[in-house]
Amino acid sequence: MSKELFLVLECHDGRGFLPRHPSYRLTLHAQLLDASLETDPVLPTTCPIFHSDLAFTLSRDRLVKLRTSRASIRVQVPLPPPYPRRWTSLGYLLVPTRAASPSNPPRVWYSVLGLPQEYKQAGAHPQVRLSLSLDTPPDPPSPVLAPRYSDLDHGVPKDQSITTQGTGARERSAIRSSIQTSSLP
Repeated sequence: MSKELFLVLECHDGRGFLPRHPSYRLTLHAQLLDASLETDPVLPTTCPIFHSDLAFTLSRDRLVKLRTSRASIRVQVPLPPPYPRRWTSLGYLLVPTRAASPSNPPRVWYSVLGLPQEYKQAGAHPQVRLSLSLDTPPDPPSPVLAPRYSDLDHGVPKDQSITTQGTGARERSAIRSSIQTSSLP
């Protein structure tokens, strides 16, 4: 059985976006194979701050196949137009799966590709800062087994015998009989 891994796409912030009406919301849609995830909506300012982690669950074998085939995560940047029934796409980003590192992934600025004419005429070049990391899911906690009663030493070292402090009924009767026999002339 191959171990599961998390391929985590960390969406940090953006720059170079054209400001939109505050009622609009900006999101990032990440797609890898058949799975798609999206960030929480943020205000479409010139420098939006996403602060979202998108985690894809993969087997180790599947990750190796993705890396050898040079597959990429496609991140789309949709924007709502003034018409509420249609969505336009601001563009997309391609993040290669080979860029994933297990520890301290670098934050890289990716340029948005496929910009609409509005951005090209304004001379805007929007970018999004992303990082891609590999993470392993935490192991399930192992059940803590209580020691069996027979395994407990009850606080007494195993090499010492148990001694009683008090005198029992048998000992008292032995003491009485020894006193009676010694007091006889």
